[in-house]
Amino acid sequence: MPSLPNIGDVHSNSREALLAVAYMQTQSMFFTPRVAPFNPVRNKTNEYEIYSRADMNRDEVGKRPPGGKFPLGGFRVGTGTYSCQNYAYAELIPDEILANADNPSMYERAKVHAVVNKHLIALDRAFATDCFTTGVWGTDLSPGDKWDDETSGDPLGDVDTAICELKKVGAPGIRWVGLTSCDVFNTIKRRADVTDGFKHVTAAASNLTPALVAQAMGLDDLIVGESVFNSANETDPAGGVNDDSVDSFILSADNFLVLGVSEIQAEGQPTAVRTHVWNEVSDMGLNGTISTRRIRLDDCKADQIDAEMYWDINKCCAELGYMLNDVLP
Repeated sequence: MPSLPNIGDVHSNSREALLAVAYMQTQSMFFTPRVAPFNPVRNKTNEYEIYSRADMNRDEVGKRPPGGKFPLGGFRVGTGTYSCQNYAYAELIPDEILANADNPSMYERAKVHAVVNKHLIALDRAFATDCFTTGVWGTDLSPGDKWDDETSGDPLGDVDTAICELKKVGAPGIRWVGLTSCDVFNTIKRRADVTDGFKHVTAAASNLTPALVAQAMGLDDLIVGESVFNSANETDPAGGVNDDSVDSFILSADNFLVLGVSEIQAEGQPTAVRTHVWNEVSDMGLNGTISTRRIRLDDCKADQIDAEMYWDINKCCAELGYMLNDVLP
């Protein structure tokens, strides 16, 4: 009987493009563009007017007799400021690497995706540090009864109280948006007072989505922070140090932030927070905000893929933010 070939005789191993593992985060995992809408500005730094909320909401209309003077009033005008700073990042594609790649176009796309993702990570980390904390919004409250307590904890009531307080600002065209961590969301979605409202209308009552939980809480949207980052510095692979096991969620605090968010960029339209973006010196890239380029570096025999962005996350109206902090024990 003739000898049969073995597997190695009829197939030489090569890179399978569809099985590549790139660990790329999708844009939907990042929360800052959704809670702090991008606002293109004409100047890198500038001021904007803030009309006094207290003056605007006073009842100063009075009766006027024939020939009498009109009751006079007015409102004070303050100023807010922003300053867009330049943030940049680049990666190289050496000629030798590209020439030897089994799938050059995929490698190039991965590089573009990587430099854009770095900016989205930076945005989320800045928001988490500056905005997902206490002492920066109109109201801070730490519930006495934590939300993991099925008997006494009341996330629905606490969020309802927050929304009612924010409505007193009197801002039109506002969407009520909640932002929280994965741990807090997972606690909320399993509570009986949340799931009971859906058990007769959906088969997913045991594993509710953020949209359904938002509905139960009276929110227009609920955003769960799913973006991650690696806090370890890159090490020399030859050193045998594994720096890939320190990924963590960017939103890790047990907080629940309720914001009044307007996606309308109309004059005088209040919103809790905006990301001011300046593009006057860059080619507009993704959504007119992140500028990406590919330039040739002949002295390095490589192409450079870079991305830059001028931005400032600006809390325009702190009164439209309500921070429920330490909702879990």
